[in-house]
Amino acid sequence: MECSAALHHNKAKTNYHIHLVFSERKMLEQPEVKVATRNMFYDEQGKHRLTKKEVLDEQGNLRAGCSIIPKGEVYESHIFTKKDEWFKNKAFTKEVKELFTDTINRYVKEESEKLSVFQQSGVYLATKKIGKNNSKAEEIKADNAARQEWNRTVDVALVEGVPEEDILKIKQEKITDKTLQSIKTHGWLPDMFSQIIRGAKDFLQEVIFKFKLPPKPVPKIDLQEWKDMQKLMYELQRQSIEIKRTQQDISSLKKQLSELRGLFKGKERKSLEGRIELLEDLEKRLHKSLEQIVKREGYPNVQAFQKVYNKAEGLIIEYNEELRAWKNQTEQKKEKSLEQPKKESVLEKLHLYQQEGRQQPKQSVKKKSMDRER
Repeated sequence: MECSAALHHNKAKTNYHIHLVFSERKMLEQPEVKVATRNMFYDEQGKHRLTKKEVLDEQGNLRAGCSIIPKGEVYESHIFTKKDEWFKNKAFTKEVKELFTDTINRYVKEESEKLSVFQQSGVYLATKKIGKNNSKAEEIKADNAARQEWNRTVDVALVEGVPEEDILKIKQEKITDKTLQSIKTHGWLPDMFSQIIRGAKDFLQEVIFKFKLPPKPVPKIDLQEWKDMQKLMYELQRQSIEIKRTQQDISSLKKQLSELRGLFKGKERKSLEGRIELLEDLEKRLHKSLEQIVKREGYPNVQAFQKVYNKAEGLIIEYNEELRAWKNQTEQKKEKSLEQPKKESVLEKLHLYQQEGRQQPKQSVKKKSMDRER
């Protein structure tokens, strides 16, 4: 297809965008030309007439607006095909948006700056652009305000842990279905649509209040630091394994040396002593390397690192236990998140307040946090 592209931006150059103007027809490699095999007659509307009499007036003259194309001349030519109906399909627009968005994102390094195509089937509601001199500007502005209220409430719901499938269900039942029913009954009423959205927003807020997920536990130690400490511990453990293996070899050779008897075993004894000496020298170097490993990471010795590691490990075990309990509690809350909010009667509320009044206030227990040594 023939296509022209124009890159636009505002004065601040913060709104780069491209306009694509393309043809809905393909250009033919060879134009289709039709030549008249006889005189062709056309009336004022450009319709083909069979006889000359149909384009003449009472005096026999050609009527104004009518035309005659003589035999042998071109009366019709085509350089393009018929329009491709695919371009009128919404699926085409969706496909092109996704294609260009993916293409642009290949050149965007920062993940947070990458573009995305608005998903109509997602949890959010799309807002409408208000063009210049739009007679319905105030109506669109009010509609957008209601949509933004819903979108902000969705953000809170997601942060609080309400599952996306639950939000989508509320959107379908409380907005889409109710809007279709309203249009069917009353026709399109902008104020009614805004009321439907706000009603859905209120319902979602009630779900959020009921959901009330406990805050997710936060580790009392930087997880990256813990990973670095684990890596260092693995390195020390590998070094320790080498030291133990060397010590076992030394012990084995010393045993062989002690069991060696006889006057003619001098050469063999000397060989064993040499091997023991080499292994003892290796053991010293391995021990020295062990100290250098911890000093390289800023610890004065192995003992100091081991103390810090043990404390950090305790904090991680505590965090994992809290996280496991939080996940169990979260799953239980999710199962009840979409139950219809029940409106309590005055008597039920009074009964609830009486029960709360009888309960003893719980004392808060402060947990002591362990400070890391450095």
